[in-house]
Amino acid sequence: MKRLLRLSLFALALTAVGVAGCTAGQERLDEVRAHQTVAQSSAIRQELSQLLVPKAFVPGQQQVGAPRFADAEEAISLTGHQGPVRGVNFSPDGRWLVTVSDDDTARLWDVPTLLPAGPTASDPSATALVLSGHGDWISAVAFSPDTLTGTGSRWLVTASWDGTARLWDLSTRDPASAPFVLRGHQGPLGAVVFSPDAHWLATASGDGTARLWDLTAPNPASGSFALRGHDGPVLDVAFSLDTQKGTGSRWLITTSQDSTARLWDVS
Repeated sequence: MKRLLRLSLFALALTAVGVAGCTAGQERLDEVRAHQTVAQSSAIRQELSQLLVPKAFVPGQQQVGAPRFADAEEAISLTGHQGPVRGVNFSPDGRWLVTVSDDDTARLWDVPTLLPAGPTASDPSATALVLSGHGDWISAVAFSPDTLTGTGSRWLVTASWDGTARLWDLSTRDPASAPFVLRGHQGPLGAVVFSPDAHWLATASGDGTARLWDLTAPNPASGSFALRGHDGPVLDVAFSLDTQKGTGSRWLITTSQDSTARLWDVS
């Protein structure tokens, strides 16, 4: 009986040792796996950092997906204005770039003549066409969107705090020579927009009105339709984009400092 009891106790001791050994082994295995996971995570992070951090730019060396001019030394500097440059715009066909300034002028840049020269251009300002005539700073500028004709934008409009807009005909040999001067507003102009079919030009003014100018007329400056009703300066204007119907834009919207917007049916 005593021998049987000693054998039972011995068996229990072996079992305890075995369980303890298995537990220690499992803990060691878990520790190894944890180290492997940390190492793998570290390797993944290192790989990602190499992929996500952009490579240093080397001047003169074009990289896939990199801008053509990636630092200040390689950018083309467009100089010539005598005051802060407050607005810029590209023509829809990419041919022209216009800049407007507090010096009361706009400058028209022929983009294809700028790009081949790149940073080696001796004086890019020499290629700019100076559009002068406004009596105050130019607040807004836009190109007409009539590129569907295959001839590029015909019109460039500049709006000024002198209360006028000037319509420059880009289809002429010298667009700066004889702009149409659009008069009628009794306050500064802050916004201009062409209709998508280039039929209408809308101007917005601090006098509380917007005006519609017919660009199909022989002289677009000969008259305009005044849109009245706002009790404060008109801040912005926009045409609807429903020209696919073949009837031109139906709607013009104006927004005002009087906390309202007005929707005008121009069809």
